[in-house]
Amino acid sequence: MDDHEKRLATALCARVAADLDELGPRITRSIRLAQPEYSLVPLDDHVEHVTEQQRLLLIALGRHEVVSGSQRARAADLGRLRATQGVSVATVIGAYHVGNRELWQNLVAYADEETSCLPGLATLLWRSIEVMTAEIVAAYETTARARQTHALSLRQRLVELLQRDELAAEAHDVAVTLGLDPAGAFVGAWVGLEDDPLAQAASLTSGLRRGTAFAVGHPAGVQVLAQGCSADELELAIRAAEPDVRLGVGLERAGLEGARDSLLDARLCLEIATDAQPTRRFEEDWLRATIRSQADRLDPIVRGLRDVVEANPHLVETLDVYVDTGFSIADTARVLHLHPNSVAYRLDRWNRLTGWDAKTFRGLSQSLLAAV
Repeated sequence: MDDHEKRLATALCARVAADLDELGPRITRSIRLAQPEYSLVPLDDHVEHVTEQQRLLLIALGRHEVVSGSQRARAADLGRLRATQGVSVATVIGAYHVGNRELWQNLVAYADEETSCLPGLATLLWRSIEVMTAEIVAAYETTARARQTHALSLRQRLVELLQRDELAAEAHDVAVTLGLDPAGAFVGAWVGLEDDPLAQAASLTSGLRRGTAFAVGHPAGVQVLAQGCSADELELAIRAAEPDVRLGVGLERAGLEGARDSLLDARLCLEIATDAQPTRRFEEDWLRATIRSQADRLDPIVRGLRDVVEANPHLVETLDVYVDTGFSIADTARVLHLHPNSVAYRLDRWNRLTGWDAKTFRGLSQSLLAAV
């Protein structure tokens, strides 16, 4: 811009800046309409930030320069603030561009004899946008990574505390920090993901949209703790993210002690999950899961049958499905893709090999013990 155009630009920016108390709320409304996620930000604070940001930008344009270091620092502060408020970085950048588009439209609308300075202002504006956007993104991502690391540490800490024999008072404080109600109802789950469970836990957490839920990696799989959703909803959410894994789901239980017990429920259920029955729920499979948890103690009762079990896994699978289908030979055949006569033959063969008739309660309970 030549000197004349610079004087025009200064006067134009000053006129727009003088009306920012009126323009700021209007620009903010445009941003919130275009980016609904900004409902997370209090309206009064949002108006204040937008108005201040526009004022600083107009000052820079009126001085015929790209935004200064102090203005870039303010942009970085804004990025950090939005990260702590839970607004996504894409939304932050989208809102920033909406605000600057509105500012440009106001400059054009206010221009009268100053139209000759608009091309020069446009160049400065877009250079400023480029610089400010980079500052916002860098600050946002740094803050978001720190928050994610802190949240991950808190989640792992809470699960560790829940696994102690005596529930520490610290567990209450950690739960509250994570946005959980320590006295509320919890549902636990265990997911059979052993390949890089830490990365799998992060991915699974991002897919859990109902209530407050998170996943924590463990060498034996991934633990999931949820509040604000039912066992059914949690199971559906996990299956949506991991359709083919083995899964154990605990009972919905109250309080932090209930959270610990529900995770234990889920762990026991995961241990009895199979390819044929990949999901086990404590509500339905408590007997089998409880027997499995006492397998070492009860081993003398069935020790002589271990060879039969190991040599005939197809009979054990048939027995499992037979129980899960309500003792229906027809339904067992459907699940296993067998003829009903084949199912009946397998049950009879189990009886002959073990001496336990799975069609009687005593024989069935002993068979379940041998099969776990």
